[in-house]
Amino acid sequence: MFIPGASEALAEASLLAHCSPVWEKLRSAKVFSYHPTDNQNRKSYFDSYMIDLRRRQKEILLECNKIAEGVVAYIDIKSFYPSLSLDIAEQYWTQFCRNGSIDDHHAHIGRSLIRRYRECSITGGLLVGPMFSHFLANLVLSHIDIESEYPQVSYFRYVDDITFVGPENAVRDAIEQTRRKLGELGLAMHPFDSPKTMVVPIHEWAESANDFVHADHSLAWMRLVGDIKKLILTNADIAKHIERDLAAEGFRLPIPDYAVAVREASSFEKIRQLGLWSWLKVQLGRISTNTVIHEARSLADRLSAETLNLLKHEADDSVFQRKRVVTKLRYRLGRLVYLATMEQLEEIADAAERWPELAFHRIIIEAIISGDCSPVLELGTNAAQATAQIFRANRSTARFSRSISTPVEVQGLAVFILNGVPVEAEVRSLDDPALNFARGPIDVDLMRQPSGLIQELACLHGIGPVRHAEILRSAFDVSEMIMLDALEFEYAYSF
Repeated sequence: MFIPGASEALAEASLLAHCSPVWEKLRSAKVFSYHPTDNQNRKSYFDSYMIDLRRRQKEILLECNKIAEGVVAYIDIKSFYPSLSLDIAEQYWTQFCRNGSIDDHHAHIGRSLIRRYRECSITGGLLVGPMFSHFLANLVLSHIDIESEYPQVSYFRYVDDITFVGPENAVRDAIEQTRRKLGELGLAMHPFDSPKTMVVPIHEWAESANDFVHADHSLAWMRLVGDIKKLILTNADIAKHIERDLAAEGFRLPIPDYAVAVREASSFEKIRQLGLWSWLKVQLGRISTNTVIHEARSLADRLSAETLNLLKHEADDSVFQRKRVVTKLRYRLGRLVYLATMEQLEEIADAAERWPELAFHRIIIEAIISGDCSPVLELGTNAAQATAQIFRANRSTARFSRSISTPVEVQGLAVFILNGVPVEAEVRSLDDPALNFARGPIDVDLMRQPSGLIQELACLHGIGPVRHAEILRSAFDVSEMIMLDALEFEYAYSF
């Protein structure tokens, strides 16, 4: 498992920001994923994936409107990242640095990261987690994107999902040509007739044209989160108690502490960054803890009813229609784990039993209901973080009915402890660096760990009692978004 150190993560951020203007000149308009943000962006490494999905959906619609008869074909590259040779990735990185006049210092950082990936990669291919891996993957496929001019066929790519639009026979030819080009890179793509390939007649695809357009519930969600942030940034007294007040009403929203960020930003700067000047007074006049609670309850009721209705869909729907429903369900479930009542969650969990695609959300929901988080640990640290965040907001104790012994389970338990969640667990492997770091206190031995991540974090933390939960809860910039980790499971299907 590759776990970057703190300095390595910062190096990635610096490198991607430096590459952004060069990539902007070279990238193809046919690619809709992992575009690095510029130096002034303080929110994320890459543009929002939902913005890219909406852009791609709009472009596919424009092409469909030009064709009377035809198909939309969705094909994915098999085991894309592990199959993409790091040797090839390094060649493309060197070429990018040369063509883009990347200075030697940043070019060296890129080569050093690739060397680290090579040490950890079992297959000799790209690692899935690091941010720089996403950039390298785009680099390697960039020449295929640029050369993807096919008669009567339009080409769109989102990470490893490639979409072709055109008459069926022309799409078949385009897929075969793309397969040959990918083969030259040691990559494989499912053929047109494979069960893994989703081919949809244009008239059927048209039903999905507005699937990624903001609906009323989407706007209501954004308004809810936005109102919470405005409230806590502009009213220090409310900010201290809003998470507790929401928890008392049955909500499980983890609210960052912006106190440090507010103290360090002037009032002018804070308001300017939020873009509130013209209507700040009017907006703040309508927002209070009570209005936020009302918004949350209303949205929970609406999303719960919609979710139960969607879960009634028949299993014999076409693959395309089922995936459309799954995406809609994931969107709603990702919000309901924070908003729904226990009764609503119980009803949803029962109805979701026959939907294996919803396993992540269902297991998290069942953990919220029962308090038993053992099944969550089997899903990995991302699921553990999403669940721990909810338990922290709800001030609940996480119980683990099964003894914890594997490295993945121990790391998941450490995540709960890092978030300040009280735990009841039997741990067989007590002498684990991650667990020792989470439990504390931090001592010299942890600072001498050979593991880069634990060593660097221990040194950054300093000797003494742990303060992990306080640090994780703190926002250090007013631009920092309210992060709701369960939402990250929404769009595993990116059609």
